[in-house]
Amino acid sequence: MYKEKNDQINKIIITPNYPSFIVENFRTYLTYLSKNKIKLTKAKGYFTKKDLISIYSQIKGEKVEVPQHATQTGYPIIHLFYHLSIVLDFIKINRYQSSVVAVIQSQQIELFMQLTATEQYLTLLEAFWMETDWDELQGEKWGKAPNNIDLLFEELESIPANQVIEWTRYKEISRYVSDYGQFFYYFCYFGFWTFMLDNEKSNDPDRPISTITKSITLTPFFKKIQHALYETWDLYKDGVQEQTFDLFANLLNLPNEIKKEIKMEKAENNVSLVTLLSPLFSKEQLTTTLKRQRPVFKEGAYLFKVKLSSSCWRILQFSSSHTLLDLHNLIQKAFDFDDDHLYAFYMDGIKFSKHFYNAPMDTHGPYVNEVKIGDLDLYEGQSFLYLFDFGYEWEFNINLLKISGEEDVGAPKIKEKLGEAPDQYRW
Repeated sequence: MYKEKNDQINKIIITPNYPSFIVENFRTYLTYLSKNKIKLTKAKGYFTKKDLISIYSQIKGEKVEVPQHATQTGYPIIHLFYHLSIVLDFIKINRYQSSVVAVIQSQQIELFMQLTATEQYLTLLEAFWMETDWDELQGEKWGKAPNNIDLLFEELESIPANQVIEWTRYKEISRYVSDYGQFFYYFCYFGFWTFMLDNEKSNDPDRPISTITKSITLTPFFKKIQHALYETWDLYKDGVQEQTFDLFANLLNLPNEIKKEIKMEKAENNVSLVTLLSPLFSKEQLTTTLKRQRPVFKEGAYLFKVKLSSSCWRILQFSSSHTLLDLHNLIQKAFDFDDDHLYAFYMDGIKFSKHFYNAPMDTHGPYVNEVKIGDLDLYEGQSFLYLFDFGYEWEFNINLLKISGEEDVGAPKIKEKLGEAPDQYRW
């Protein structure tokens, strides 16, 4: 009985402002999203200046001094919240031909608001640590995300909480964190450490504004969760490992069914961060966390407008069971192209982004023949990009006009045409 009481006393208690203000600030941020119509920038799909200033004015705790001309990446906490919102399905980014809109997922936000502060914190922490794309999170000029967490954490293991780690004395650790940039802030927001900014070097007029520090100080909270973070950190969460696997799977000529089975088995074997951390928290405060809503297969007939220019487009029809390979093949036929080059579909509409499906003959997936149209979680009005021939770079804008209840439409069809297709080779 005494041991149980003692264990209970030693449990971590998360509050809206411990181990930091992140839970309270994220709630404030979600409330703002719920009450306002959010239009995003067309180039990046980021928050506009108006919303950045409004949200930032409500943030609690020590804040970065933001230059007047700063875009979203100049507001580290909002940049972090934006990416967490996407990972956890609080917002969906809808790209149309003329605008980009954040569609607020009210039901998902309501579920989050009903969680305890502990559950909310762990929901955010696991999304950040295990699912968010750190390359996209790194908002500073070099765009380089930390890739040496294992080495850094091993060095930090022997250093107690509340001890100032000055770079002049700890040169090895200094080298490990030299490129951390805005991750100094992100780790601070989650209560891992505090840091001392080197204002002179960070604001050097001869170089872009960057986050350069003099020291860090680990928190007692971080020392309690450090091991779980170390055990679950994945260097290849950005997809590099999966690309390597696809390359070797192709060389070995493995069937798609076996490749999918191996990937599913690997996913099932991954240890959850929350699972490792749960003994540190009371059962009353931690019974569940919020996960991303997995898309369901959306049946129906899909009508796409594929456009090279305002005077040259085709309307194509598919069923949900057709693949992106079928879409590629019909585009080739509809525009009289020779299918003799690599290509990719970029589902966020941004050329060479990470949100792609590649040609089957490319070195890494995911591949167009592995995904059905009904699995893509598409919506009417959505636009995405088909890029053919990485030399000439033919850009086809694809707009989903309609999803109807009719499922069996037979073979993919060309429904309408406008304009003569251009010559594929410009000589």
